[in-house]
Amino acid sequence: MSVAPWTSAESWDIYLRTVEHILDDRLVRLDDRDPVRRPADTASSQGKFIVDFEKSHDRRWVSGKFEKSKVTFSIDTYREPVDAYGQPTRNHMTVILPQETDLGKIKELFDFGNAHVSPFYSYADLQPIITEKGKRHQRLTSGFDIERELPGVFWLTFFGPAYTQFFGTERLSSLTQAQMLDGGGTTIRLGASPGLLTFEREQAENGVGPQSFAGHGLLKQEGEFALTLAALRDAS
Repeated sequence: MSVAPWTSAESWDIYLRTVEHILDDRLVRLDDRDPVRRPADTASSQGKFIVDFEKSHDRRWVSGKFEKSKVTFSIDTYREPVDAYGQPTRNHMTVILPQETDLGKIKELFDFGNAHVSPFYSYADLQPIITEKGKRHQRLTSGFDIERELPGVFWLTFFGPAYTQFFGTERLSSLTQAQMLDGGGTTIRLGASPGLLTFEREQAENGVGPQSFAGHGLLKQEGEFALTLAALRDAS
């Protein structure tokens, strides 16, 4: 999740070609419709397609697929920092990797993505873990608001500079395998493999500050336990 601009075609070309290198694979589909059918080849600019907003739209969604690895992704991005109603916007990308994907490649993709697209928060884990966290949250409250709470701490979690300052470097650095980055962000890796974790996710949330995460408490106010999008944009 990011409030940084995602409208540079050149930046997306670099991203896609680097992911191809990490996966030792090639992008074969990139489309703004579902199912994904449009052929794609990074030998020609695919970044231009990603940022090709329709004249009357301020939001664009595309999804893609790599060939051998079967890695898929979706990008949901806005043209402007505020929408037509004057509300702050946030960009979002989801990458889905088959469970057999090499863990080293997953970590490399995670680190590169965080360095390249400047998220304020990102995470990676087993899909059932993420899905169950969402289901448990829905049983507690009818809605989810990123300005009131974050989804959680997962196998891999990245907090950008604003959230690193919000939680405090001393608190974050006390967590297992926390890495304080030169750019001011923090990467947390809870263990060698997500499949070996038991209670580490919840313990990490308690260590950072449980009220800042879904599943811990109700009736939270915007900006009370999480940063608002406006505050994140001001800090960027």
